[in-house]
Amino acid sequence: MSELIATQKEGVLIIRFTVSRIMSGVDVARIGERLANLAHSEGKKVLLDFANLQQMCSPMLGKILALNKECEQNGITLRLCGMESHIKEVFTTTGLNKLLKIHDTQEEALAAFRKKGWFW
Repeated sequence: MSELIATQKEGVLIIRFTVSRIMSGVDVARIGERLANLAHSEGKKVLLDFANLQQMCSPMLGKILALNKECEQNGITLRLCGMESHIKEVFTTTGLNKLLKIHDTQEEALAAFRKKGWFW
């Protein structure tokens, strides 16, 4: 079973975690590579949906930051959504919420993509 599922909606590539935990270095490496490949596969708008994810290890944060940097370098807008409160708290505590565009729901993120000339 794949840890990620990709769909398209409103011109946005939505990448959704299908696993509830990402805890091992092997998983982080595999998921990080797959995220990067998917982000480059279609379009200029990518939404990473955390709705199913309950736990992740800190190296996964590094992979998400690397993905964000890679997206910025390639003119791809990356947004995140659907985080459990305890995961979102980690992003806030570490200050990553200031570097990444994080939304509570997929609908909010899609609405933000529709706004022209407006960046969070």
